[in-house]
This record gives sequence, C-alpha cells and structure tokens, in this order.
Amino acid sequence: MLRFQLKDSSCPRSLRGSHLLHFGFVLLLSLIVQLEAVHAQGAVAQGASSQAADSKKKEKPSTWSRRFDLGFNLTDGNSNTTLLTAGVKIDRSVPSKRDEWHFKANHSYGEEDSETNIDRSDAEASYRHVIDNEFFWGISENFERDDLAAVDYRTLTAVKGGYYFLRTERFRFRAEAGPGYLFEKVTEGSHDYLAAVASERFEWVISPTANLYEEVSIIASTEDSDNYLVNAEIGLEAAVTTAVSLIFKIKSDYDNEPAEGRKKNDLISTTSLAYTF
Repeated sequence: MLRFQLKDSSCPRSLRGSHLLHFGFVLLLSLIVQLEAVHAQGAVAQGASSQAADSKKKEKPSTWSRRFDLGFNLTDGNSNTTLLTAGVKIDRSVPSKRDEWHFKANHSYGEEDSETNIDRSDAEASYRHVIDNEFFWGISENFERDDLAAVDYRTLTAVKGGYYFLRTERFRFRAEAGPGYLFEKVTEGSHDYLAAVASERFEWVISPTANLYEEVSIIASTEDSDNYLVNAEIGLEAAVTTAVSLIFKIKSDYDNEPAEGRKKNDLISTTSLAYTF
C-alpha cells in the first residue's frame, strides 16, 4: 500500500511532493469516473431483475463499520525518506438509530535523511444519543501528541448538545457545542483549563462508491480569548472494491498559541488505501 504525506510545518518540500499529491488526486478522480460508469451499468441490470432487487431489500445492513489502513513510503536518491502510517476507525449505530458510537486512532512516523520529520498520534472516542430525528446529546474524549509541535500530550473531555440539520440517506450535517476540560503538556509546562467546544460535520454520499466529508472543530479557553485551537479536515473516498477504498484528505491543525519556536499551523495531505471489514 502506498501512502504519500506532505506536512508543511515540519520542513519545505520540493516539487516532487507536489507531483505526488496531484497524481493521487487525479488518480482518485479517474477512479470515481470509472466506478460511476460501472455503477450505472449495474443499476440498469438491477432494474431489469426484480427478483434480485427484492432480495436486496430484505438484507439487513450491519450496525458496525470498521476500517483499517496501513501505509509505507520509501524514497532513495537525492533525499532518503521513509514514512509509516497506521489508522483504525470503528463506528456503530443501533438499529433504532438512537445511539451512535465512534472511535478512531492514527499514528504517523517519518524520517528524511535520518532526521525525524513526522511523529504524531491522535485518537478520539465519542458517544451520541439522538433524542429525536434532529436533537442529540453526547460525550467525547480526544487525545493527541505531536513531537515536532512540542506537544507531549493533549486530552479533552467534552459534553455537548447538537442538532442534525440534515439526516438522510445521502446527506448528513450536524453541529454541536458544549463545555469541555483540557489537559496538556508542552515544552513550557503543563496546563489545564475549562474550554468552550464547538464542531460541525457534513457528509455527502455522492454515489454508492464515493462520498465526500468535511469537519471543523474549535476549542477555546474560557480564561484567555487568545488561547484557542481550530482543527479542520476534508476528504474524498472512492471504493476500489467492496472492501478496499482510496482516500484523499487534507487536515489542518491550528494552534493560536503554539509552543515556543513552533509554527501555528500544521497542514497534512494524504492519499491512502483503506480496508473495510
């Protein structure tokens, strides 16, 4: 599995990294076009067979969704780089759609000319209970560490209430907000404070083989208005087979008061393959 990653804040990149990024994006778009054509042909064949359609309606969808990705990239020549990435994502919703669980974890480690240029981990676990078709409440726990950003650890526990503006088969859009408490340890020392947390997420099922998502979260200290974090991510997923998918995403982590000598913004773009089971 190949996975290309560009992190703007760690070190400047050559045109080679840009070429890889554009190649991944073009490959993703071409796959979507081809898969859309295959899907259109399959839809015609399915419409001609009512018996197959009836049997498909009787199938009960799984309440579990599990995905795992593992990537390794190696270059040799004018520059020697290695990159290892691993991630897991698990979602579950009960048949009544009243309770939803979510868990994800990621780790990235890379070197360039024997010097570490990426070393970060993050994890998130959340529970959400839908009161009716629109309103919900939930609790979440987040963890992250980033060696190059001088963040030894950062954890956030939050309780939030939210609203589904869209909740259909093809579109889901929600917003949520509430109080949270943050603990962190950086080079300057350890800190903890009460925070205001707000986030939104939009999902669009473009077709049975492709979907688009974006999400933004804001964590602001209630004691210091200049101390806040903004995390954003946008991604495009396309199925290669029933179990393998191609993912292109861009993630931005902004810290308005970073550790001394560090930049405020980290931008990461990845193209990867994932296995769903």
